[in-house]
This record gives sequence, C-alpha cells and structure tokens, in this order.
Amino acid sequence: MVTETTLQSDLVHNVDFDSILTTLTNLSEESIEPDITAKWFVIKISPDLATGELLNIGVGIIYRKKLFTKLIPNTTPLELLYGKASKENFSFLLHLLKSSTDSLLTLKSVSPHFSISSLKFVAGNSVEDILDRLYKSMVTLNLIQTSEKQNNHKGLSTEKVRSKIFNAIKNSDKYLAESIWHNENNPIVIPPDLGEKITLKHLQIWSTPNILQQHTKFGAIVSTDYIQATQSEFYLLQATQDIQRASASLNNNKEAGLFIYRPDTLPEKILDNVDNIIDHTHWLIKKNIGSRFTMEVESNMDTLINKTHAFAT
Repeated sequence: MVTETTLQSDLVHNVDFDSILTTLTNLSEESIEPDITAKWFVIKISPDLATGELLNIGVGIIYRKKLFTKLIPNTTPLELLYGKASKENFSFLLHLLKSSTDSLLTLKSVSPHFSISSLKFVAGNSVEDILDRLYKSMVTLNLIQTSEKQNNHKGLSTEKVRSKIFNAIKNSDKYLAESIWHNENNPIVIPPDLGEKITLKHLQIWSTPNILQQHTKFGAIVSTDYIQATQSEFYLLQATQDIQRASASLNNNKEAGLFIYRPDTLPEKILDNVDNIIDHTHWLIKKNIGSRFTMEVESNMDTLINKTHAFAT
C-alpha cells in the first residue's frame, strides 16, 4: 500500500538537487540587473507651427543629472518632405538645437518649433546603448532612403503609378485630367486666412465643389512596389502630411482620398511590413483629419485607376 508519506519520500529521493541548484544559478545569472537606469524622452520638431505637425528628430536621456542626446545627423529627411528650399531654415533650427543640449531647461526653451515628450524610465548597459536603441525605434525619419537608385527592384515606382493613372484619366476625359491633376511642377497652393501660402507638393488630385459635387476633394497616389519598405513609408508619409495640411486649411465640406498600389509579388516579409505601414497610415489620417476619408489599396492597376477616376469625378 502506497501512503502519502511513502510517496513524498520517493519523490524526495528521486529529486536531482544538483540539477535544481544549477537551474537556479542560471536563472540568477540571467536576471542580472542592467548597469544603468535613466529617464528618457523624444525630441520633436514642428516644421509648421500653424498646422501643429510633429516629427521625431531625436531622443535624449537624463542620467546622473546630466543630459545626453542623439539627433538626426542632417536635414536631408526634412528636405525630402518639405523641399530643397527648406534646407536653410531647417539647418539653422538643427544647429540651434544641437548647441542647446547642455541642460533639459535649455532644450525646452530653445525654440517654439521644438518640444519634448514626457519623461519615462529606461534601463540599459550604457548611455550609448540606450540612446542607440531608442533612436532606432523612435526616429523613423532616419530610415528614409534618399534615392530610388539604391533599389535594383524593377517595380512600378510612385512616379510611374501616378503617370499611368493621369494618362488613363486624360484618355478618358481630358478636361477633367487638366482641371484636377497636380504635381510638383504644378503644386496645389492654398491661401489661408493668415500667414504664408500652403504649398502641397504631394497631392495629385484637387477637385473643387460644383453643381454635382458638394465637397472639395483632394487625394494622393502612392506605390508600395519597393524592395525596401522604408521607401514605401517615405512616400506614404509625404502623402499623409499633405492630406492633413489640406484638411486643416479647409472647412467641413471636404473629402480626402489616398490610393495605394500594393503588388502581391513582393516577398512575404516585405509585404507584411508594407501592410503594417498602410494600416498605421489609415489610422493616423482617420484620427487627425476629422473629415470624410477614402483609402483604396489595390494590386491591380486597372482597378486602382477606376477607383481613382471615380473619386475625382
């Protein structure tokens, strides 16, 4: 007969205490506390104070009452978003920021164009390790590729997709194409009530109200046919910013559109990244513009052409 006392005795005799001790030792070694703990924050820039847009351009940590920062190395990502003419202003602002990182108080007061997020706790092996890790995760501007020539993938670029859609609309209705279509050489310019004019270089469609249309319609066309998802993210970011700026400048009678060419032929891992970027783009625009918004994502070019044409009319 097996009693409870006998069972417990057998279990004790069968336990490998050396194995348990080794396991506990390993767990103890794996849970070594990090070398340093600090408080961290994100450094943001608002290129246009009127629109209130915010872009992450750096990170900082406070460790032992000292301030450490890591910022974008140059203005190239901002120039790609806002044009070459913006270089001088951004260079001045970035220089001003880099020369004002002696203390958190100085950093907060350097310019109304800059702001910082709330402080949070972080841990790591060193100051450099923490800054590098935060910078990679928070400053996505740094991922922007400056040239499509870096990409050997022979897909349909954003420029090619826009050209195909414009030509298709023009073949169907030349007057419509000429009245609604815009590009960087013929950008949309909005005269606001106060301040400088707003130039929207990354919107292709601008359709004003008429007898059949109650809303001002505006939209952008983007291709995600790139072997690097960061290139797709770059063009979507440009479109998102201009859609938000256009929405902020208009009254409630407005309707925004974003038309995305997303081929199914890219590697699965890249498509997963692209889909995440597209989902985030949709969420961001819906959250910020507060107006009617249509987003179409198509792998078939003819279908995308038809949907863009239908939106524009």
